[in-house]
Amino acid sequence: MLLYSVRDRSSPSFADPPTTEVVNAAIDLFAIMLPLQTPKVQESIVEEIATLLSTQSLHRNPGRKAAMILNIAIALLYTLRVAVRETSSAPGSLKNNATEKIMQELLQVCHWRVVCYNS
Repeated sequence: MLLYSVRDRSSPSFADPPTTEVVNAAIDLFAIMLPLQTPKVQESIVEEIATLLSTQSLHRNPGRKAAMILNIAIALLYTLRVAVRETSSAPGSLKNNATEKIMQELLQVCHWRVVCYNS
């Protein structure tokens, strides 16, 4: 996870494989767009992510599940950075109580699972 938060993505010396760059671009787009959505859309999106994490099919592929958890955690981190104006992107807002509650739960689940995978 530190690779995503520390490195300069514009530097050609850190070029990732195209499939990884697609995921990176999706994470960046998610982070920029979620705070700009209406509260109902935000709530729906984060509920969908929570549902996805609890899907039974992920239990059969622990590597894929770990990758999804890390990508979701990074996307949420970047989203919070955008929302609190730590980036040059339009900040938007995540002040919907329902969205905040679901995001807090997601971050706790992601943190717990990341810690478990690293142990």
